[in-house]
Amino acid sequence: MKKIFMIGYMHPKNDKRVERSVKALEKEFEVKLQYLQKNDVLINDGQNMGVYLQRSDKKNILSRKTDSFFLLRKFDRKILEEVTTGEYDILYIHGISIFYPLKLFRIAKKRGKKVVFDMHEYYPQDYLSYLKKPFSKIKEYLYEKMIFKKQLKLSDMVISVSKGISQHIYSKNLYEQKIYYLPNYASYCIPSKDARKKEKSICFVGGTSRSIKTVLPLLKALSENGFSVKIIGTHIEGFESLGFLAYQQMMEKLSESMFSLIAYDFDPTMIEYAHSMPNKFFDSICAGTPVMVDKRFKSMASEVNKYGVGHVIDIHNVSQSINVFMRSSQKREYERILNHIAVYRDDFFWNSEKEERFRNELIKQLNMEEKR
Repeated sequence: MKKIFMIGYMHPKNDKRVERSVKALEKEFEVKLQYLQKNDVLINDGQNMGVYLQRSDKKNILSRKTDSFFLLRKFDRKILEEVTTGEYDILYIHGISIFYPLKLFRIAKKRGKKVVFDMHEYYPQDYLSYLKKPFSKIKEYLYEKMIFKKQLKLSDMVISVSKGISQHIYSKNLYEQKIYYLPNYASYCIPSKDARKKEKSICFVGGTSRSIKTVLPLLKALSENGFSVKIIGTHIEGFESLGFLAYQQMMEKLSESMFSLIAYDFDPTMIEYAHSMPNKFFDSICAGTPVMVDKRFKSMASEVNKYGVGHVIDIHNVSQSINVFMRSSQKREYERILNHIAVYRDDFFWNSEKEERFRNELIKQLNMEEKR
């Protein structure tokens, strides 16, 4: 049986996308996963490589930054060593090394291995994303030309979370081969609920790292117009915060709400945000809850319009957005949206058919049919 070394990089072992790829591929391959370990206990066996990233405890800012630099390099070197000396046939990359963004690809190819590049982000923008303009733009240009284009060329299979990101790559002539589209499908489906059993509430699933200043006026206006607002995964003062919930519990809460709102602050020139396809988009639909998506999320907006599973709104136009919410909550219109969700939600759900299609596509693109 052929072997895969899968780099999760900063993703934990239970990351939905990483865990899904392990389960799909271990039916045909021996899979060893590198992931971010929570504590300083070395794990390195046939199936797991847990790598701990030590955090600097230095008080001085400069000392802390210097210390963090060397600690991260130590983390990356452990992965580099496995790529250089480990026993595998396929290198599957879920996350890009900060110190060795190209070297891991080159070493694997030099050793005669196949490389699968699963792009969670648009890396020319995501890499060193803390940089401000104009340095961020210079970094993006240099990364595209000097690193990203070579990463793609060295890959035997390229996977993208978003069709919009794939189209952007093609438009910039960074890659000419097929990019396999594998979105963040939901892992769980809630049985359809009758519209009468839905609460007149808005569910907002967010992360603590996202700024939502421009979303607050809309949330306040929704509250003033009779909608209760429930927050999952973060805390927003003045609204009911449910905190972080286990996946199925989160899906149950989503299913109770009338709408799911997807919006946060970002620079619309950032491709990885404008064309993002986050878990909560697919989860909302598979929870049977219509989605209200900010129009700046171009890829999600396109899917909403295509399938009729919600509406596209302009969060900067609060009165117009409120009108959309009020109109969509009317019985006839709301039932129309729920019917669309019932018809199409299998397209947003990860099932055995999609898993088999993904596995077979990987085997085909890596020319491994005769080696199974």
